[in-house]
Amino acid sequence: MRSPTLDSGGGDGGRGARSGDSGPERTGAPRWIAGVDIGGTNLRVGLVPFDGGMPGAARQERTEPEKGPAHVAARVADMLRSAIGEVGQG
Repeated sequence: MRSPTLDSGGGDGGRGARSGDSGPERTGAPRWIAGVDIGGTNLRVGLVPFDGGMPGAARQERTEPEKGPAHVAARVADMLRSAIGEVGQG
């Protein structure tokens, strides 16, 4: 099974990969939409299949805003990596 990918948008207005790119459209890798909720108390991330369906993975942790925005951003990135790793195992 191929590793899943997140469609980052790439600043192309949703038009997809440019000629020569090896994005999910070209490789056939599963595509996922990531949702991120950054609240004052909790951080939540989730992945749902691009084509619809049940969520593939979700994470929730305390925000810890007192540690600063860089810490919160790093935790969101870690949570997303963990969720991507989970859907890659399925």
